[in-house]
Amino acid sequence: MSLISNLSVKQRLLVLLIIIVGVAGIGVLAVQGTGAGNATDTAVADRQPPHVQIARMFDLASQNRTLALSAVQYDPRNSEAQFITQPFSSLRPQLDRNLAELDRIKQGYQASPMSENEQRLFAQVAADHQTFVDSGVIAVFDAVENERFDEAKHLFYRELDPSFERFRLGIESLKKLHPEVAPQG
Repeated sequence: MSLISNLSVKQRLLVLLIIIVGVAGIGVLAVQGTGAGNATDTAVADRQPPHVQIARMFDLASQNRTLALSAVQYDPRNSEAQFITQPFSSLRPQLDRNLAELDRIKQGYQASPMSENEQRLFAQVAADHQTFVDSGVIAVFDAVENERFDEAKHLFYRELDPSFERFRLGIESLKKLHPEVAPQG
């Protein structure tokens, strides 16, 4: 005990901070090691307020649009392609993770109570999203993976972008049904 009493207040705080960070790090490793993080993520996604779920759906779809645009840049005829540091092979796993999270969020949203109008609107948003994924994002990735870069560009601008815009408009309509509630303070 005399060792701690010989430390200054700053040194004691530093020791306490190191202990807290160490315990938190062990906790994170334990959760990751057991796979409990995925179950927790799913449970949290199911309990999020609708406006948070809607915003996250849009965020993930936007990320997927950006991943598809990035994929198109891997065309060897693109003079800027030499400056891309991230390998193309790293894009598909991120896309797959985003799509899996989007599915979980959509399932959670769909399981929440909705009016008939909201059910119809969500069904249309889900259909628009599926078109965006199938005819847009996945088609662009498939074309790039098979080195059909002109087709990938065509798909991006003629299929993906218009379907993303329809999805975006649907998301905006859903947002109007669930305005974010400002905290009372």
